[in-house]
Amino acid sequence: MQEIYNPHEYADLFPLITGDEFVELKSNIKERGLLNPVITLNGKILDGRNRFRACKEIGVEVKTVEYDGDNALADVLSWNLQRRHLNASQKACLAVELLPIYETEAKQRQVEAVKAGNVNRHNESPVKAKLPELAELAEQESAKPKEKQSRETAAVVTGASARYVSEVKRIQQEKPDAFELIKSGTKTIQDIKKEEKSEKLEVKKQELIKETANDIKENKPVIHHTDYGNLFHMLDKHSMDLLITDPPYSTDIDDIEGFVDDWLFDALDKVKETGRAYICIGAYPKELQAYLNKLSEQTRFIVDNPLIWTYRNTLGITPKNKYNLNYQVVLHLYTTETPELDTSITNEMFSVHDINAPDGRQGDRYHTWQKPDELAMRLIRHGSKVGDSVFDPFTCTGTFPIAAAKLDRESVGCDISEENLLIAEKRGCDVRFS
Repeated sequence: MQEIYNPHEYADLFPLITGDEFVELKSNIKERGLLNPVITLNGKILDGRNRFRACKEIGVEVKTVEYDGDNALADVLSWNLQRRHLNASQKACLAVELLPIYETEAKQRQVEAVKAGNVNRHNESPVKAKLPELAELAEQESAKPKEKQSRETAAVVTGASARYVSEVKRIQQEKPDAFELIKSGTKTIQDIKKEEKSEKLEVKKQELIKETANDIKENKPVIHHTDYGNLFHMLDKHSMDLLITDPPYSTDIDDIEGFVDDWLFDALDKVKETGRAYICIGAYPKELQAYLNKLSEQTRFIVDNPLIWTYRNTLGITPKNKYNLNYQVVLHLYTTETPELDTSITNEMFSVHDINAPDGRQGDRYHTWQKPDELAMRLIRHGSKVGDSVFDPFTCTGTFPIAAAKLDRESVGCDISEENLLIAEKRGCDVRFS
């Protein structure tokens, strides 16, 4: 019987069953015998490939009968669509594999109609044409694609969505391996589209990374793989023009008061008498209290009205007892000797800065709490000038030092996360690992 294990093209339209379903089929045949014989057509299996395989594996005799119907394709579709549990994506694959068959049939009907003289040329009544013209017209008609008509027919026959059929057709042409995964039921159209979206996003992300690295190749920020304490030891007192940083929030720090006490004044001690500071913090009451209480202990810096960075492109769960937070606070500090802000752009002179957060769907988000490049560029431009020194003791993936470098400032920073610094390095920073 091995010689007939050669599936007919119509049988091949359907995927072989696998896994538990095939195990169950073998168990049923072993228990009850082969109830439905394998149907063959011209020595090929038209229906029953799975039964044939199961019989061969468990040593049961294969019973065969020759197909005696008049429409093999219609029968194969009817048999399988009734007993197979195909998902919507698999039905679309089946429809796509029917397209060439239906298109061929449509062309044959056209040719036959042309030969019979039943062709409406230029909206005229069908007429008999001369023999040379018939041959030419038959060739032209047979070359015309009937894709739309065939697609609609295939969709109706298989119960597939016409939109899915079009999508699977594209996947078949562009990614044959992915098409086979959909046909087998291993993946769905949605799975493949998600993968394609991720691939496109990764390409876009790499393009942005490359573009950023190119922008700062002549003025790379120096980022140290160390903690803020070691960075402060590297910097001289009152040596930096601008402190701009985004430290961990109270949601990540158990003792926010102790954390603020540990780093804040040491960082401010590195800022010049003519310098400024921008410190991004969470808008949580205990975090605001921790920073404002600490700052009230000093008199060197003036604490400005807090800046607000608000964003509209993220949604949370609909609140019940409290409002969703869609902003963060930026503490702004300066001294009586600090030069004026550069807020010559009118809509940048206000305390509220409405800028979308980095969006993973756009390929420009590398970290959960990453600040937008526009906000970084804006604050650095406001609070410093070309050639100034900028430092960030919580660099993360490099947003603030990179923005400073783009604006022709000298920048230095540090972070303890090797993972974040590897991203900063790809973005063009001069990362110095310990």
